[in-house]
Amino acid sequence: MNEYITTELLCWGIIALLGVVIYFIKKIMDNTDKLDKNVYDLNKDVFGLSKDVSGLSKDVSGLSMDVSVFNKEFSESKTKFELLWEKSLAVEKEIKMHDRDISFLKGKKYAGSNSPLQLNEEGNKVLKESKINNIIDERADELIKKIKETNPETFYDVHLTAQSILDNLIKENHNILLTVKNGAYNSGVDIDIVVFVGSLYLRDKYIAKYPNNK
Repeated sequence: MNEYITTELLCWGIIALLGVVIYFIKKIMDNTDKLDKNVYDLNKDVFGLSKDVSGLSKDVSGLSMDVSVFNKEFSESKTKFELLWEKSLAVEKEIKMHDRDISFLKGKKYAGSNSPLQLNEEGNKVLKESKINNIIDERADELIKKIKETNPETFYDVHLTAQSILDNLIKENHNILLTVKNGAYNSGVDIDIVVFVGSLYLRDKYIAKYPNNK
């Protein structure tokens, strides 16, 4: 009887052990399936990432090409702009020379046609009535210094420089501009005539200080 019970218990123990073994085997197989699935998903993600990297490389390559094209177009545009700027400066220079020639033609009435130009009676009248002489006298040293800094080669250059300096002085100082406008109105002449007359007056002051232009 005891032998029978022992044998039966042993059988049940073996069956229980087999059940446990089978349970763990099933667990291992389930985990293996999950691992295989995870590996598959990981490979899929890696493949997708590789595809994205490939696409990104292609985009970067395209961007580099676009930048290269932009640099080329920018360089060409810059060259065109520089040429345009040079032409505009040349045109501006021509306009200034044209204005200067007109000023000289109009100024003959006030300085005659002899060389060097000297203010006549009409010119001296405009000089005093416009009060441009007072403006020059108050700033004579400063204006003469500016002329000297340009290193004029001839007294003709002194006259042109004096005219340019006076023109800038009037444009840059509102109070002086108002004085010159009123002076031009009182003299019955244009502002450019006042500047022309004043430039001869300033030229003579420069010559008095530097008779040999040295």
